[in-house]
Amino acid sequence: MKKIIGSLLEYARAPRPSEPAIGTGAAAGTAKPAQVLGHVAALVAPQLKKVRATLATEVTTERLLAIEPSALQQILVNLVQNAAQAFTTGGAITMTAKPAPGGIATVIAVADDGPGIPVEARTKVFDPFYTTKAPGTGTGLGLAVCKHLVATAGGSIEIGDGPNGRGVEFRVVIPNVP
Repeated sequence: MKKIIGSLLEYARAPRPSEPAIGTGAAAGTAKPAQVLGHVAALVAPQLKKVRATLATEVTTERLLAIEPSALQQILVNLVQNAAQAFTTGGAITMTAKPAPGGIATVIAVADDGPGIPVEARTKVFDPFYTTKAPGTGTGLGLAVCKHLVATAGGSIEIGDGPNGRGVEFRVVIPNVP
């Protein structure tokens, strides 16, 4: 099982040459937050419309990030889709990118006002095959892959309460390109 999981994580991390480079910066392996967040918003729009969810984005940094654009896109699509899947009667999702204190990294947050994740489950959500979804609706690999992609870029990911104590917020910290 460990070898299979490792292979899946490695596959998810590997850039695919046939994919368009979204949000590319001046050099390979760099992402422009505004471009990637904009592309993610366009990709998830149809799914959000189906569940009557809204997505607001705010980018207050122009620094290049030390991560492949396709990897950042995969992380953010997964986080937004997870939020959308948690809604039963619509809701609001926000995606923000802002400078981290000290200016050496960028914090990208995906927050929602949905039902949230129980505190006791938050320590397990990044474990492979752990899911809070109904049987047959999730593999439990999405957040494990996100954590792997973030760690590969030298960043971190954490979970906390959403806005006003409702829902959940994932904070992804990615180093800036020097």
